[in-house]
Amino acid sequence: MGEPRRWEHVGAKRLRVDPHTNQLTPTRQPSLHKLWGLFSCTKQEGKGPVLTFSPLTDVILETTKRSGRGSTRVSRVIVHNWAGMYGGIERLVYSTDAASSNYIILSQAYKMPRAGRRLNGSTVPPGTVLPAGTIIGSVPEEYRAWTSGSAAADNSSITFEIQNSTPAIPGEISQAAWNSSVRLLADIAKRYQFPKIEFGSTVRGHKKSQNTSCPGPWLWPRLPQHAADAQQARTTTPTTTPNPPITL
Repeated sequence: MGEPRRWEHVGAKRLRVDPHTNQLTPTRQPSLHKLWGLFSCTKQEGKGPVLTFSPLTDVILETTKRSGRGSTRVSRVIVHNWAGMYGGIERLVYSTDAASSNYIILSQAYKMPRAGRRLNGSTVPPGTVLPAGTIIGSVPEEYRAWTSGSAAADNSSITFEIQNSTPAIPGEISQAAWNSSVRLLADIAKRYQFPKIEFGSTVRGHKKSQNTSCPGPWLWPRLPQHAADAQQARTTTPTTTPNPPITL
């Protein structure tokens, strides 16, 4: 070990005393590039930065119903549906039920009962109407959402809950929700460097990990096409412009 460091305070500055020259030298300040990295990213995964929420996120309705992932790397997306047209956000975000999701995707318009926020920190006021296709961030990506009834399944997954545009049977989703979920899946695959977006490996339905009918009789057989659409979108540059909410 070297000699202990000595410090002197000159005005508001804290200076280090060089043990060899006995001269005062300023402490090294972090570069603007490093400071920007601290604010823009919350964590590093693999070779690239992982944002708390996708840049495609339209609005954040954050919940604390979540757990840490430990050292587990995100390696897939699990797709769920609401099994209905109403009440999903109330249950996933605001209730005390042990249920949440990283992302919620709307199939029809939804009037916000409480305030949310955008990625830039600005407030989205209560009463704002979110259109079909809106991507809602609820559990930050560095956390495990409580979605699949299995910690082992959710720990390595980012989860989608997609609102239905028809009742649970047949449980269809709107074209706007399909398009948004495809774009979001392509974005996640890029950032987490999935080798390929493929049904059964990097994309799964809820029923793969639990005895359930979710993601429903309409969406389940279409998940291979959903993954194929996302794989195709991944080779292009998807737009990152959020859908503008409409305020009444």
